Amino acid sequence: MAKVEIMDLTKACPLFPEGPVNEIPRDHVLNGIDDYLNRGIVAVIVEGDPGIGKTTLLTQFARRHCDKVFSLFIRPVGMSRSTVILRYCLCNQIEWVLRGKELQGISQADLAYLHNGILALQKKTKRTRIDYVFVVDGLSDLEDAVQNEVLGILPIGLPGFRFIISGNVDSLPSSLKATNYRTYLPVGFNLGETKRLFADLKIGNEHLEEFFRITKGVPGHLADIRRMLESGVQASRIPDKLEDLYQFEWNSVDGRPDDILGLLVFSLSPLTISDLARITSGCPDKIDAQICEVSFLHVSENDGVVSFTSERFKTFARERLRMGEEQARNQLIEDLLANPDRLEAITHLPAYLGQSGQFPRLLDYLSSEYFNRVIERTQSLMSVRTSAECGLQAAVHVGNEGDILRFGLQKAMISELNRTAVWQSEIEALSALNDFDRAVVLAQSAILKEDRLHMLALAARSRFEQGLAPDPEVFEQIRTLHSQVDMRSLGDRAVQIASALVCVDPETAVQIVEATAGEDSGGRSLDLALARITIASSRRRSASTSNEVIDSISTRVSDPVVQGFITATSVLLGDYSASQVVEKSKTLRTTEEQLFLLREWTKLNRRRPDAPVAANRALDMIISATEYAPNARVYCDIAACR
Repeated sequence: MAKVEIMDLTKACPLFPEGPVNEIPRDHVLNGIDDYLNRGIVAVIVEGDPGIGKTTLLTQFARRHCDKVFSLFIRPVGMSRSTVILRYCLCNQIEWVLRGKELQGISQADLAYLHNGILALQKKTKRTRIDYVFVVDGLSDLEDAVQNEVLGILPIGLPGFRFIISGNVDSLPSSLKATNYRTYLPVGFNLGETKRLFADLKIGNEHLEEFFRITKGVPGHLADIRRMLESGVQASRIPDKLEDLYQFEWNSVDGRPDDILGLLVFSLSPLTISDLARITSGCPDKIDAQICEVSFLHVSENDGVVSFTSERFKTFARERLRMGEEQARNQLIEDLLANPDRLEAITHLPAYLGQSGQFPRLLDYLSSEYFNRVIERTQSLMSVRTSAECGLQAAVHVGNEGDILRFGLQKAMISELNRTAVWQSEIEALSALNDFDRAVVLAQSAILKEDRLHMLALAARSRFEQGLAPDPEVFEQIRTLHSQVDMRSLGDRAVQIASALVCVDPETAVQIVEATAGEDSGGRSLDLALARITIASSRRRSASTSNEVIDSISTRVSDPVVQGFITATSVLLGDYSASQVVEKSKTLRTTEEQLFLLREWTKLNRRRPDAPVAANRALDMIISATEYAPNARVYCDIAACR
């Protein structure tokens, strides 16, 4: 009878690790993490030296809460480092939570699906009052730029989501450390847990206590000793020094297949037995038999990937096989060049060619067609930027001025990539049809955070102008994106974003403008920027913009000239009564400025029943202001509404 497996989030995570055969539950440690989350901590950073069991601990936590924990397990090498694969892994779990099914393929897991899925999770957390937890393992092993891209697919900063991340807190990006976080340092096994780990091997207490002393209870080192015992090594022959364990096991393998080990060590992608056979032109059965004889290699039952039993042993093997690095890398290069459209080739071939010093081949490979494939397959500007950087370095190395110019322009174009102007018209068109859901879906498809912020602001404003209640989850995303984007780098565009937001979230709009002006720009720069968003707010009269919003913004302006300009413009374009206009005019500095405002307002509003109130005020000022000499046109404009 076939074994029935109950589906949960750990099954929906394609990268979820297989648990150790003799796994020791660490409930007391998991309880400590649960206690942090129950106390309202947003992020728990699980620190500790290699081998302390961080990955196993996180898998146990995910299995304990398999209905509300999303998992991302990143290995030091392989496709799990690709943000495309990680995004698919996360989207597949989101699909399971929202609809009870898995995605049909990786192509469905684009940025639009991810961001709209997170928006749907936000709504579900409020409805069910259940917080979702995101477990991320291996983040510290990534380069800073890749770390930031991985963190970019997580809903950090949004309410209803918690995070457990393994790694050294000092090496993690500032965006994560800005949250309400705590560090957690798991301890090693005690002697009782050590004895439970070896219970089925019938090892005497004397040896067990010695193993505990050698390893200091570090689970990874104890697992290494157990593996050696399972391979047939007598307990009495286990080295009594930790640094000798790997060398002893390395030397114990008869007919060690160093060519296979070299490929496994230096490959940037996971390799299966069939991959190894293809690369080496060998027989799969023979390679399988060779691997079975190596105690420190493991073949996954899920996907057939061959890997080292621990990253510590892999690091040890890399040093022992350093002489064969060039040969292994050349084999990997030739295999990828045989099928350059594979995702593995697109992702890793530039790095291989650069590391091997094959710069002419690298420059030939980085064609315009290649960059089109990168964008199509990865939907990541980070991947494009990384490849362009590889190309620029190669061009500089060989002194190819044409390619230096080409890749330099590509990097500049990536930095200036901005499609918001096109999207803006589409969002406004959808909003005019009252299709706000599709407008939000379109906004969520943006690659860059600043693009997504701008488009969500436009969608929120359009919804407001139609007289509909704001979507609280969209507002939460807008405010979170605002906190994550460096507004100072956006220049004039930040004011455009603030102008879109000023009607619906004036406080955030002002914060954006204040951040854009900066401390070194001078007060007048900030005043002028605030004036622009006030005018933008005033001009949208169909939105029934609150006069109090305009007032609250204009009070932040220190320059009296700019403040007068804001007052006049907002009054002329806003929805003010005659009495309010009179009071506004009193805030202006000179009689001439006050009369100008009253005169222009009466010209625009002469048919209003309260227009004579403003006209009378203007006439009273003319009579009492001896320094001001009006001409006939002034009297004519004022008299027109009396």
